[in-house]
Amino acid sequence: MLKNIEVLSLPANAIVEMKGLDNLITLRELYLAQNGIQYIKGLKNNMNLEILDLNYNRLRSISNIHHLQKLTDFWAKKNQLDDMADINELVQLPNLKLVYLEMNPFSECSNYRGKVIRMLPQIEKLDATYCRVSLNFFNSFILSAC
Repeated sequence: MLKNIEVLSLPANAIVEMKGLDNLITLRELYLAQNGIQYIKGLKNNMNLEILDLNYNRLRSISNIHHLQKLTDFWAKKNQLDDMADINELVQLPNLKLVYLEMNPFSECSNYRGKVIRMLPQIEKLDATYCRVSLNFFNSFILSAC
Protein backbone atom coordinates (compact mmCIF):
# COMPACT_ATOMS: atom_id res chain seq x y z
CA MET A 1 0.00 0.00 0.00
CA LEU A 2 2.48 2.69 1.13
CA LYS A 3 5.47 0.53 0.29
CA ASN A 4 6.75 2.83 -2.48
CA ILE A 5 6.39 6.08 -0.56
CA GLU A 6 9.36 8.46 -0.91
CA VAL A 7 8.38 11.27 1.49
CA LEU A 8 6.75 10.80 4.89
CA SER A 9 5.92 13.86 6.97
CA LEU A 10 4.42 13.35 10.44
CA PRO A 11 5.33 16.40 12.56
CA ALA A 12 3.52 17.13 15.82
CA ASN A 13 1.76 13.76 16.05
CA ALA A 14 2.78 12.76 19.60
CA ILE A 15 4.93 9.94 18.20
CA VAL A 16 7.19 8.53 20.92
CA GLU A 17 8.69 5.55 19.10
CA MET A 18 9.96 5.07 15.58
CA LYS A 19 8.41 1.88 14.26
CA GLY A 20 6.74 0.51 11.15
CA LEU A 21 9.30 2.08 8.81
CA ASP A 22 11.29 -1.05 7.93
CA ASN A 23 9.29 -1.87 4.80
CA LEU A 24 9.52 1.65 3.36
CA ILE A 25 12.68 0.91 1.41
CA THR A 26 12.09 3.70 -1.15
CA LEU A 27 11.74 6.35 1.57
CA ARG A 28 14.02 9.34 0.81
CA GLU A 29 12.70 11.98 3.23
CA LEU A 30 11.41 11.42 6.76
CA TYR A 31 10.04 14.35 8.77
CA LEU A 32 9.26 13.54 12.41
CA ALA A 33 9.80 16.93 14.09
CA GLN A 34 7.88 18.02 17.18
CA ASN A 35 7.14 14.58 18.56
CA GLY A 36 8.40 12.80 21.69
CA ILE A 37 10.97 10.47 20.13
CA GLN A 38 13.82 9.52 22.49
CA TYR A 39 15.76 6.99 20.43
CA ILE A 40 16.45 6.53 16.72
CA LYS A 41 15.53 3.03 15.64
CA GLY A 42 13.70 1.11 12.94
CA LEU A 43 15.68 2.52 10.00
CA LYS A 44 17.72 -0.59 9.24
CA ASN A 45 16.20 -1.06 5.76
CA ASN A 46 15.79 2.60 4.81
CA MET A 47 19.00 2.76 2.80
CA ASN A 48 17.64 5.43 0.41
CA LEU A 49 17.00 7.95 3.17
CA GLU A 50 18.47 11.37 2.31
CA ILE A 51 16.74 13.66 4.82
CA LEU A 52 16.00 12.80 8.45
CA ASP A 53 14.22 15.51 10.45
CA LEU A 54 14.08 14.85 14.19
CA ASN A 55 14.05 18.50 15.33
CA TYR A 56 12.19 19.29 18.57
CA ASN A 57 11.97 15.77 19.98
CA ARG A 58 13.45 14.19 23.11
CA LEU A 59 16.42 12.42 21.54
CA ARG A 60 18.92 11.24 24.14
CA SER A 61 21.49 9.99 21.64
CA ILE A 62 22.35 9.80 17.95
CA SER A 63 22.48 6.14 17.01
CA ASN A 64 21.47 3.55 14.43
CA ILE A 65 22.02 5.78 11.38
CA HIS A 66 25.68 5.19 10.46
CA HIS A 67 24.55 2.81 7.69
CA LEU A 68 22.42 5.45 5.91
CA GLN A 69 25.07 6.24 3.30
CA LYS A 70 22.77 8.44 1.17
CA LEU A 71 21.87 10.74 4.07
CA THR A 72 22.56 14.38 3.15
CA ASP A 73 20.56 16.15 5.87
CA PHE A 74 20.35 15.27 9.57
CA TRP A 75 18.24 17.60 11.70
CA ALA A 76 18.23 17.11 15.48
CA LYS A 77 17.79 20.65 16.76
CA LYS A 78 16.36 21.14 20.28
CA ASN A 79 16.61 17.65 21.71
CA GLN A 80 18.31 16.27 24.83
CA LEU A 81 21.67 15.42 23.28
CA ASP A 82 24.39 15.91 25.86
CA ASP A 83 27.31 13.75 24.69
CA MET A 84 29.49 15.06 21.85
CA ALA A 85 30.64 11.46 21.27
CA ASP A 86 27.24 10.86 19.62
CA ILE A 87 28.51 12.83 16.63
CA ASN A 88 30.74 9.84 15.82
CA GLU A 89 27.58 8.20 14.46
CA LEU A 90 27.60 10.82 11.67
CA VAL A 91 31.30 10.50 10.78
CA GLN A 92 30.69 7.53 8.47
CA LEU A 93 28.10 9.37 6.34
CA PRO A 94 30.06 10.60 3.28
CA ASN A 95 27.15 12.47 1.68
CA LEU A 96 26.15 14.40 4.79
CA LYS A 97 26.05 18.13 3.96
CA LEU A 98 23.59 19.81 6.33
CA VAL A 99 23.39 19.19 10.08
CA TYR A 100 21.27 20.89 12.74
CA LEU A 101 22.33 20.21 16.32
CA GLU A 102 21.83 23.59 17.99
CA MET A 103 19.78 24.01 21.16
CA ASN A 104 20.98 20.72 22.65
CA PRO A 105 22.87 20.54 25.95
CA PHE A 106 26.18 19.78 24.18
CA SER A 107 25.79 22.79 21.89
CA GLU A 108 26.15 25.10 24.90
CA CYS A 109 29.86 24.20 25.04
CA SER A 110 32.07 27.09 23.88
CA ASN A 111 33.98 24.99 21.33
CA TYR A 112 30.90 23.11 20.04
CA ARG A 113 30.92 24.48 16.49
CA GLY A 114 34.64 23.98 15.88
CA LYS A 115 34.55 20.50 17.33
CA VAL A 116 31.60 19.39 15.15
CA ILE A 117 33.18 20.83 12.00
CA ARG A 118 36.46 19.02 12.74
CA MET A 119 34.61 15.75 13.37
CA LEU A 120 32.48 16.13 10.23
CA PRO A 121 34.70 17.68 7.54
CA GLN A 122 32.23 16.61 4.84
CA ILE A 123 29.43 18.94 5.99
CA GLU A 124 28.80 22.30 4.33
CA LYS A 125 26.40 23.80 6.85
CA LEU A 126 26.02 23.45 10.60
CA ASP A 127 22.96 25.01 12.21
CA ALA A 128 22.11 27.00 9.04
CA THR A 129 25.58 28.58 8.85
CA TYR A 130 28.24 27.69 6.29
CA CYS A 131 31.17 25.84 7.82
CA ARG A 132 33.95 27.25 5.69
CA VAL A 133 34.40 29.86 3.03
CA SER A 134 35.34 28.30 -0.27
CA LEU A 135 38.73 29.26 -1.66
CA ASN A 136 37.11 30.49 -4.89
CA PHE A 137 34.88 32.87 -2.97
CA PHE A 138 37.84 34.14 -0.94
CA ASN A 139 40.02 34.64 -4.04
CA SER A 140 37.29 36.50 -5.94
CA PHE A 141 36.74 38.74 -2.92
CA ILE A 142 40.46 39.56 -2.67
CA LEU A 143 40.79 40.20 -6.40
CA SER A 144 37.73 42.45 -6.56
CA ALA A 145 39.02 44.50 -3.63
CA CYS A 146 42.14 45.60 -5.58
